[in-house]
Amino acid sequence: MQLGRVAIALVAVVLVSPPARADDSFTAKTQVYTDSDHTTVVSPLAALSRDAWKGGTLSASYVADVVSSASVDVISNATSHMNDFRSEITAGLIQKLRNTTLSGSYVYSVENDYQSHNAELGLSQDFFEKNSTLAIGATFSANDVYRTGDQAFHRKLTVGGVSASWTQVLGRATIAQLSYTFSYGNGYWASPYRFVKDRK
Repeated sequence: MQLGRVAIALVAVVLVSPPARADDSFTAKTQVYTDSDHTTVVSPLAALSRDAWKGGTLSASYVADVVSSASVDVISNATSHMNDFRSEITAGLIQKLRNTTLSGSYVYSVENDYQSHNAELGLSQDFFEKNSTLAIGATFSANDVYRTGDQAFHRKLTVGGVSASWTQVLGRATIAQLSYTFSYGNGYWASPYRFVKDRK
């Protein structure tokens, strides 16, 4: 779905920092998007971060997208209006051990015709008085693809990847970074709503 053209965004933000720990935070906001092509997206978000123990930070967030559209780009000839709802839950952990940082996160996303589980692990190590940093990571995603209005349609898609980077401080205002990313996917990549007409 393309959400281009003229747009208006309205954002309401609430920031609360509990006095018990300086780095604890809570964020709540709602974004409203509308354009001249009869598309409206309302996206409420809530995010929480807390220093649970020495060097350990826990985080969690929830975001939803409520979409309503009458654009010709997203509706079919059989419908004059489209509504969709997507929700996403994220949980994360960061552990700092002197010059080493470990991280992990999990994201669950679901909508009418798609369901996704995503996991990510990361490790970064500082060297040479923190002027150099080596970071490596791994990701895995398991997805279920459906088609609205067709209960018999169900496909799987799995995607895995690894990444590595080296960051070097060259001066007070200059850094250099070398990175590599590899990903591999297996399963259904196509859109379940695109059909090839059988010419007879």
